[in-house]
Amino acid sequence: LQQYGSTANCDIAALQAISKRIHYGKFVAEAKFNSDIEKYTELVLAQDSARIVDTLTDEIVEKLVLDRVWQKASMYGQDIGDTPNQGTYKVHPDVIVTTYRDFLIPLNKEVQVAYLLLRGNIMSGLPVTAYLGPEGTHTHNAAIKHFEDSPQKIDGKKLNFLCCKTVSAVFDAILTNKASYGFIPIQNSISGIMRESHDMLFDTEVKVIGEMYDYTQHYLAAKPGVRAKEIDKIYSHPHAFVQCKKSLEKDFGGVLLLTVESTALGAQLAEKDPKAAAITTKEAAKLYNLEVLKENMQDTGDKNFTRFLIIGKEIQSISTGNDKTLLVFGVKDTVGALTKVLSIFPVSYTHLTLPTKRIV
Repeated sequence: LQQYGSTANCDIAALQAISKRIHYGKFVAEAKFNSDIEKYTELVLAQDSARIVDTLTDEIVEKLVLDRVWQKASMYGQDIGDTPNQGTYKVHPDVIVTTYRDFLIPLNKEVQVAYLLLRGNIMSGLPVTAYLGPEGTHTHNAAIKHFEDSPQKIDGKKLNFLCCKTVSAVFDAILTNKASYGFIPIQNSISGIMRESHDMLFDTEVKVIGEMYDYTQHYLAAKPGVRAKEIDKIYSHPHAFVQCKKSLEKDFGGVLLLTVESTALGAQLAEKDPKAAAITTKEAAKLYNLEVLKENMQDTGDKNFTRFLIIGKEIQSISTGNDKTLLVFGVKDTVGALTKVLSIFPVSYTHLTLPTKRIV
């Protein structure tokens, strides 16, 4: 047992040493930033990860590092008493060099980039929040509502948002350090779970750090002068069509419904087509010069709500005593497997609010 403990301690020490070597990239990034402040400032404010990597990379220095590692591995990779450089190694230096070249150095660069992008967020005045765009979507409007009370605003009014074309792009922005937070729809009172958001929470290590419920109101809008009977196609997000199903069947039964990535994109497309309309937001209609033909297209009137999640890499909030936990787990496809897991919750007096499943 004593020997096992010693082995475990050695493993911990080795892993801590690897982690320390990788995260030393923060000090390297700071030194490089100060060596050319003007250039790095431009790159970090633009959140240009690719160009930052190119600027950080110095192949001559990396070769010198790998040569030094080979020499150290050659010396310390032999038992005491062996003749130095005789070529009998416990671990060949080439293996260590390969580990550095293929893993430690790339991971060190990731740390450097993450550090500099975070510095860029600080320099710009507040963290970047990615959202499903374009500007004027329900998600964008809800994000503005959620963050509008924040004391940190650019010019006192404009929040620092990053527009993304898809929900997966919002997750990617967080994972590549282009944004500190993401704002995504997860559930609607009519159309149910937003599948893409649901799947991305399963497939990534992004954390949920908050939620918001917002009243969702849909508007039918078209170019000024277009009458309802002239419309031959309507653009919108699939969930918007589901939420307005009865209204559409009643008033636009023979009209072609074309699904797009967002309600605001639908407004953009309708602006270019004199025979098209969009189910969109009031803000998007105004932004893209459309005239509202009908308000409250949603089937349930003022009872149409969407639940949004605020996501990020780390859980930063402090426990309030009135918190929710999102738990993701998997079970084998056997009789009673799920029942056994769920039976734990009533025993521990834990209330489940939205159990959902995903078949892998």
